Amino acid sequence: TAPKRNLDKAIGYLKMATEGGIANPEGYILLGDALWAQKPSDASQPVQNYLLAEDFGGRNVVVAITRQGRVWTKARVFDRATEDFNRAIAADAAYAPVYREFGDMYYAKGDIQQALKYYRDYLQRNSTPGARRKYISALYLGKQYDEAIKEGEALVQEKPFGNVYGLLAYCYAEKPGSNAADASKGLMYYDKYLSLSPGREASAFDLYTKSSLLAITGDTASAWKIREEALSRENTKDVWYDELAQWYY
Repeated sequence: TAPKRNLDKAIGYLKMATEGGIANPEGYILLGDALWAQKPSDASQPVQNYLLAEDFGGRNVVVAITRQGRVWTKARVFDRATEDFNRAIAADAAYAPVYREFGDMYYAKGDIQQALKYYRDYLQRNSTPGARRKYISALYLGKQYDEAIKEGEALVQEKPFGNVYGLLAYCYAEKPGSNAADASKGLMYYDKYLSLSPGREASAFDLYTKSSLLAITGDTASAWKIREEALSRENTKDVWYDELAQWYY
């Protein structure tokens, strides 16, 4: 995020560039972006500028409509966001970012299968490392562990995202049928995940994951100790207790 003084200066220049309703759709879009960055809790002015940009027509229409959908997603007004994203696709089906934004909306809504559909549509048009990372996260949440592992292992060879290593560890811990070799891989990814997050303390869920992986390798003594530490931080997870009992009974 730009320092406030720079945002204020940018907004001042952009207001001059769009003063009097001048035909400057790019300026209105940038002004909307800057106003929203300045005050994320107030989307009214950004939307007003995106609507003005849309009114001018031309190639910026799809950008302006997509920005409106993004605002509604952040506000969790998903019906309005859906309407805008569908309008954007109707305006220009080749505009890649609208598919990413549509995926983000469904991700925020908790509809992971629909999110995956739109992330795949986006990746067909613009396969960036950041987009692939979001896609892998959605695959994991959708319990599509094998595909998440395939995509994740390919991505970290190109760009070592710390959280992707974490997702790989989670996948190996939760994937039905994981064996000792899989769990050993998962532990390697777990260590890599934490090493790429200096100063970050392992969360209760991280510890739960590590204990699950250790249990799969057969090291139940170490798994027990780490699971107890996880439970000392988060003691409301009944399933964690159930799994702990299964290791011994």
